[in-house]
Amino acid sequence: MKKVFHFYADPGHGWLAVKMHYLHSFGIASQITPYSYQRGDTAYLEEDCDLSVFLAALKEAGIEADIRTHHTDRRSRIRGYESYRCKDSGLCKIEKVSEDRWLVRNAEDERIGEVFGIKGKFQAQTMRGVFVANGSTLYMAANLLSSAHYHVVATVRDPRTNEGMKDAPTMGCCTESRDIAVHQAKQWASDGYWSSVYDKASSEAIYDFSPKGGVHGLRA
Repeated sequence: MKKVFHFYADPGHGWLAVKMHYLHSFGIASQITPYSYQRGDTAYLEEDCDLSVFLAALKEAGIEADIRTHHTDRRSRIRGYESYRCKDSGLCKIEKVSEDRWLVRNAEDERIGEVFGIKGKFQAQTMRGVFVANGSTLYMAANLLSSAHYHVVATVRDPRTNEGMKDAPTMGCCTESRDIAVHQAKQWASDGYWSSVYDKASSEAIYDFSPKGGVHGLRA
């Protein structure tokens, strides 16, 4: 899967524009330094260190970066944006149990679930054994167990029939807002993914979207 990103440079430096949800999904939000910038839901990763952290996570997830470069001879307006700050104050804690199993705790040190898998393929489930979602990284899968009401999952195969590409990356994010969850699912669908919205309390899929349009409301 190839994804387009935009790189902006002025005579002194350069930054890659990346949506915040990628940093949280890949579990690298806390690794980005204040030398990068942010505006709205976009982070501008500086080219010396933070950009390489993101590209490494992207490669691990099996996503190829198609970088489009934009250069100005003037001072970039990005320099006037707010310095990057990680807002993950309630990050989950991950404890390795065995080679392919991890225990996940919330900020209050309560056990909220487990993650099973190997590099590139991780599955998160609650302590009751209820499947939550898949993740292409350990941190992505673990964060899907955090205290949000809705899970949004994207994959390149149809989750209802398993037809499509094999061994492809899956993305996921969590939110307390149903509207935000549906918006994110629609965005991933417009990018060519199958996407679904799950109610965390019931583990029920409430919406699923096919790539580039088409929606099926599963319940009101």
